[in-house]
Amino acid sequence: MRPQGIAPGLALIVLLSSSTANTMATEIALRLHTDRQQYRIGDRITFTIVFKNVSTRPLWLLPQSETCGVDALLVKPVKGHGAVEKIRFGLPSFAWDELSREVVKLEPQQRVARHLVAEIESRLPPDYGDQRRGLYLIVPASALRLPQFVPYEVRAVFHSSANHPVNAYLPPTKKLWTGDVLSEPVIIDIAE
Repeated sequence: MRPQGIAPGLALIVLLSSSTANTMATEIALRLHTDRQQYRIGDRITFTIVFKNVSTRPLWLLPQSETCGVDALLVKPVKGHGAVEKIRFGLPSFAWDELSREVVKLEPQQRVARHLVAEIESRLPPDYGDQRRGLYLIVPASALRLPQFVPYEVRAVFHSSANHPVNAYLPPTKKLWTGDVLSEPVIIDIAE
């Protein structure tokens, strides 16, 4: 069952075990992994983004800080040319008060995982109004248009700002952790 306030394709799981994570952060470590490395059109990819509190104090975190799924990923071809295009479907609407219920308290060394499910397709869904053929990675409320069938480097990106709208719905003793975190890359190969 999907928690209320989380877009389809997203889920949160609290993990209490510990392990090493690769990251560029001081208080939050970010790790990304996929269910496998090789994919084709029609396949589904599950990106698992693991947030770990590596500080010595409890932190409040909203693992879904962005408004579009594509903003949780940084994707680029390993070799070759061409830019990855981000496509957003309309303007997402959020009930910030509902989303505030998804905030988690991470004790030191505790983790939380988020699953972002993507479909690999040759066309966008009809609702997008864009009928270009190509290579698309479709996530909730958005998509990435990939330039070619090659291996891609994918990183998880997490940004939480001090003025996040969810803060308005939290008690004064709870404020979201603020900062930017980028995971080490994983490689996915999308073949024809």
